[in-house]
Formats: sequence, structure tokens, C-alpha cells
Amino acid sequence: MLKNKSQTGATLFIGLILLLAISIVSLVAMRTSILDLTIANNKQQFTNTFEAAERVINNRLSNLNMEISGTETTDELVPNATLSNLVVNATNSAGNSIPIARVNSEVRYRLEGGALGNDLGTGRAFHFQMDTEALSPGRGTASNHRVGFYIVAPGGS
Repeated sequence: MLKNKSQTGATLFIGLILLLAISIVSLVAMRTSILDLTIANNKQQFTNTFEAAERVINNRLSNLNMEISGTETTDELVPNATLSNLVVNATNSAGNSIPIARVNSEVRYRLEGGALGNDLGTGRAFHFQMDTEALSPGRGTASNHRVGFYIVAPGGS
């Protein structure tokens, strides 16, 4: 067997350098992918809590039974209109119901001044405000919503 004494291992060295460069590029790509997945997961958690709060608001607005005295000029809670720790579920791809948020909600109202009710003669205007907070069980994502609306009705001052 003949040996060539002029070989110095340059091919091995270049191969190791290329392997190191490919490894570094792979690690950077992996870290970027993990960051992208984390961002997507956080966005999904926020979307879930946002939609849970919106679902509760829409349901409560369509089914709100308000019995109020109509004399309060400061913010008062609407009787029987406070929800605490309502669990909102969603159905996953396997058809299982999973909790996506825990929701707290309350409705306040006050009798506004005569300006809004003056168009009706002796009308009254009530300002209602619904505050809803949804918290996700996963990452602690929170979504706070405030909805305000007026009801103007004829009647005494």
C-alpha cells in the first residue's frame, strides 16, 4: 500500500466546517419555529378568551331580564345580573367539550339626566353598562369587555 505524504486532511477539515455551519443554521431554524408556535398558541388563547367574553355578552344581552326602580342617579348593579366563574366550553376536533375560559360579568345602570328623555316629553333614559372579563385556564390570558347601551322610555321623571 502506497501512502501519499502530501495529504494534510484538508477535506476532513472542510467537511467538519460545513457540518458545523449546517448545524448552526438548523438550530436557528428550530428556535424560530418554536417562537412561531409560541406566538400562534398565545394568539389562539387570546382569541378563545375574546370569543368567550363576546359569547357571554351576546347571550346576556338577548336574555337580560331587568327589573329596576328607575330612580338611581349613581351606578347600581342590576339585580340578579351578576355572573361569577361561568365556565365557557368549546368542542375540540375529537368532539370532546373542553373549557376555554372562566367568565365573570356584571351589569350596572343609572338614570341619566332629562336631556336624553326630553324628546319624549317626560321620558327617562337609562344608561346600562356590562363589564365582562374572561380568563383562560391555559396561559392566564385575559380579555376584558365593556358594553354600554341606553334605553329611553316614556314615563315620569
